[in-house]
Amino acid sequence: MSKIIVLVGLPGAKKTTWAKDYQLANGSYKIVSFDAIREMLYGRYDYREKDEEMIKYIGLSTVSKLIISKHDVIIDDSMLVLTRFQRAYLVKFLRDMQPMFGTMQISAVSFPHLPEHRGLRKADPRGLPAEHWDSVFDKMLSIYEPMNDKETFDLLWR
Repeated sequence: MSKIIVLVGLPGAKKTTWAKDYQLANGSYKIVSFDAIREMLYGRYDYREKDEEMIKYIGLSTVSKLIISKHDVIIDDSMLVLTRFQRAYLVKFLRDMQPMFGTMQISAVSFPHLPEHRGLRKADPRGLPAEHWDSVFDKMLSIYEPMNDKETFDLLWR
């Protein structure tokens, strides 16, 4: 049975740091970082809305291949799971492929929004001007729906 952990939170919330620490402590997990895909394609982190469907396709294809190969996976991406609709889409994507994958355990780690997250991301601007992150952060914050106590991936899964 593959275990899937989905990280939910805004940029700068330390999702990637958590994923790397968790992977070191629980060696069986593979991290699928959508930011790493963006960096691979553009030579640096660069959010381009017109390319996000392609980024999602590459990332979810990678997740699928890892699960087929019986790996445990951490999905690390802000844009993929900012809203309840996006999280439900991800769960449906995984559930629709369950006949191929077998049983999966899906869980989420939700990172709370803190005002200092913007500053943390601007302190590590990933090759872009720090000011660029103000517009990215504002856009993401405008649509972000934090997970609530009643919304869990286990409930969506059933």
